Amino acid sequence: MSKEIKLTKVRRQTLEFLRDGGLMEINSMNIASISGQTVAPATRYFFTDKRLVERKDKNKAVTTNGNGYVISAKGRKLLGPAE
Repeated sequence: MSKEIKLTKVRRQTLEFLRDGGLMEINSMNIASISGQTVAPATRYFFTDKRLVERKDKNKAVTTNGNGYVISAKGRKLLGPAE
């Protein structure tokens, strides 16, 4: 039996940025950001643990320039249709 995933306002907004084409980039110091805005580590790990995001290119390191995390099908489903 799986638990329902509940999103806080900040997590929902962050996931919406990703749905709208954003890319969560990881720098060499393992800090995540979207369009220059830092993503809290707890938010990043929540998304990866719940599989709401996936790597853009699994053949390259996540810290490679232009690579990172994008929203997964599960994340899209959780948000529902775009308004």
